[in-house]
Amino acid sequence: MGLWCRLFKCTPNKGATLPNSAVLGSGANEWGCTKDSKTGLTWEVKTEDGGLRDMNNVYTNYFSGETGYGSSDNSDAFVKAVNKKTLCGAANWRMPTKDELMKLVVCVDGKYNSDGSCVNVDTTINTTYFPNIPNLQGSFYWSSSPYPNYPDGASGIYFGYSGYDNDFKGTGNFVRLVR
Repeated sequence: MGLWCRLFKCTPNKGATLPNSAVLGSGANEWGCTKDSKTGLTWEVKTEDGGLRDMNNVYTNYFSGETGYGSSDNSDAFVKAVNKKTLCGAANWRMPTKDELMKLVVCVDGKYNSDGSCVNVDTTINTTYFPNIPNLQGSFYWSSSPYPNYPDGASGIYFGYSGYDNDFKGTGNFVRLVR
């Protein structure tokens, strides 16, 4: 699919385009987002600084009004905190759908099904534009897509193997925001 051919880096504060040599971080002139020029989607890039966007932070998948909501470790609280900081100059960050997340999957062997999923189970993500992936073999990222026929679950994507999957909303998993 060659996703990396159409990605470019943006600053955390203004969303301005940066050269590929830009340093990742949370500072005003450091790289904080990756934009896909084909889809127009801009993705949050994780840091290793122990802060809000740290790669090791995990969240439940509850939103306001749902049973289980109210904890600071839920995805809704994370979305609100990132929007308050206006990451890359924007305050409209959200959880991606599972189909949007699937566009970030790169099949290790280059073989894709018609729906964009990998023919074989070995998948990855372009770590040049999406560094700081904890445990690449099995990093599950929440989506905003519900788990059909199971209201206490939600869908997500594994980077490392298998693509789509579902989990109980109360489980702590990774989140990568999009706008």
